[in-house]
Amino acid sequence: RLLGFAARTHADANQLPEAADSALDAVALGVQVGGDGPLIGWLVGAACEAIGRTPLWQVSDKLDAKTARAALARLEELDAQRRPVARSFDTETLWTQKLLADLSQSPVLFAKALGYQQNDLTSWESRVMLVRFRLTDKRAALEANRKFHEAVALRLSQPYSRDPFPPAPTDTINQMLGMDPAPTAFVDARNRAEVALLKASLALQAFRAEKGSYPENLGELVSGGYLKAVPADSFGAEKPLRYRRGGEKYVLWSVGPDGIDDGGKPLGKDKPRNVQQDSAGDVVARINTY
Repeated sequence: RLLGFAARTHADANQLPEAADSALDAVALGVQVGGDGPLIGWLVGAACEAIGRTPLWQVSDKLDAKTARAALARLEELDAQRRPVARSFDTETLWTQKLLADLSQSPVLFAKALGYQQNDLTSWESRVMLVRFRLTDKRAALEANRKFHEAVALRLSQPYSRDPFPPAPTDTINQMLGMDPAPTAFVDARNRAEVALLKASLALQAFRAEKGSYPENLGELVSGGYLKAVPADSFGAEKPLRYRRGGEKYVLWSVGPDGIDDGGKPLGKDKPRNVQQDSAGDVVARINTY
């Protein structure tokens, strides 16, 4: 947040290269924070990236060609360094397996890990939970957890979809953990879609600053050396982002969480930046992004 504040302060002073650098420092911090460890670190990193993207979006259409190109080059470098969510989930699997192995030796430790305090362990609810824990086959629960995590990791390595994830194991121990990977998959897809839109927007700004107008299509950004490839839409089965030029303006969009191309019609009229798993409509650059 301090880096984001620095970016906004530079922007207010019309120090646009410095604003872009500070904003990208926040993105870089997010990439580094999310680089290792279980999912909580990855999610914190994604939040830091979003904090950095906000002020960069706010100045992206004001940058000169040199600054836009430099910001784009750094953003692409950071994007290449980002750890895939499936790899973080692999680490999460190891952590969960170790946790379950340790806690399976003690129902009291397991109860405390779920948030029960010492004085809660005499309640009727906790006593029922402890009995169910003792009656659960610990080895079977551990193996079921491993297979579930493997299936989820495989799914997370594939293109985003709102189709249901493999069901979590039904034994008492796994059910108490309350595992739902769908929100994590959505955060990953939203994060990558916004990065793709920002990269394309920076390339479009550099193109206009150098040539005086926006291109007819995104392919011109590739042939002109602004982008190595048209950024992929993580909500759209990894197909290229959509783009339409209209006079001196353009519409750039991702198909959004529903996977349906609405021709650049933005989602969420009341709260356009509140992109959720069940949102319908497209994620449009500068309207739904932040």
